[in-house]
Amino acid sequence: RSAVSVASGYQESITEDSKETQTKAYAAKQWFISSYPLLGAIAANFKLIEDPLICQRMEITIAAIAPALSEIYLNPAYHLSPDELRFVMAHEFLHAALQHSARKEWRDAYLWNVACDYVINQWLTEMGVGERPDGLLYDEQFKGLNAESIYDRIVTDMRTYRKLATLRGVGLGDILPSGRSCGGDVDLDA
Repeated sequence: RSAVSVASGYQESITEDSKETQTKAYAAKQWFISSYPLLGAIAANFKLIEDPLICQRMEITIAAIAPALSEIYLNPAYHLSPDELRFVMAHEFLHAALQHSARKEWRDAYLWNVACDYVINQWLTEMGVGERPDGLLYDEQFKGLNAESIYDRIVTDMRTYRKLATLRGVGLGDILPSGRSCGGDVDLDA
């Protein structure tokens, strides 16, 4: 039973007490696994970190993702409804699925993150996955555009866009850098 729970993402390890009270974030992760197969496949591979001290140290207001480490950080001090939590988690999982950290290339990391947020929030709103929390980046003028096109538009007014908040906070991208660099002979999957 423990092995199946670990494989499904319900618990982190076999040694973990399976009767431990489930957090809202683990319940949301389980919902993705059972309701959205593609997002669920991504969700199953990510470890949830819900430690307010870690989030405070890393300046994470709501959430952030470290795709290279397969970790998603959720600040339990920021209270979200279950539907808002689903939206936030789907947002972070899509950063990983769409390989936004790898597609950044030469671009400014923060402005690239903002452009990607506009795309993701538009998609999730259209798909009706959860409920978009107030204050998240959303603008109808970017509807139907990809992140590269949005980036090209927002760099023309950097002063305005540098003041916006991602799920991590004002001036901080919610896609965390890997902290390690891959050699030239290693592909993204490796």
